[in-house]
Amino acid sequence: RVGREWPYKNVKRRIIAEKYMEDVTAEVDTFGKKSLIDYKFFCFNGEPKLLYISTGLENHPTAKISFYGMDGKEMPFHRRDYAPYHNAPIPKAFKEMSVLARQIAVEVECPFVRIDLYSINEHIYFSEITFSPCGGNIPFEPISADEELGEWLELPNK
Repeated sequence: RVGREWPYKNVKRRIIAEKYMEDVTAEVDTFGKKSLIDYKFFCFNGEPKLLYISTGLENHPTAKISFYGMDGKEMPFHRRDYAPYHNAPIPKAFKEMSVLARQIAVEVECPFVRIDLYSINEHIYFSEITFSPCGGNIPFEPISADEELGEWLELPNK
């Protein structure tokens, strides 16, 4: 309710227990844990245009996030509220993950959606669909990235 994220308005509350997953190839963080790497695809009108790759999100002070294009190159902007994740690993299954993100985004039929996936031990796992990351208030640096990404969005004529 606080972020006015309308897609979640009528979702029935429930508790979900997920299988514990660990990537045996992951880097060990400062706490001695192997942190999973998130691959979050930003899809505009069904098409993945970029993704952010992150690690350590369970601990904000040590978490790292960077944006990457679909060519695997780091984008010229970042989030002000997280340390950058330079040279983040691109998984072997990246192309397959991109195709899967596109398929899910097309099914959702929303002008913007973020499709979150994992590549763990060379298997792809679905994480979640997010309709408005950070309530639509990602703190980009430089701020001009807001406008650049906004230009990718085509709203329906209703």
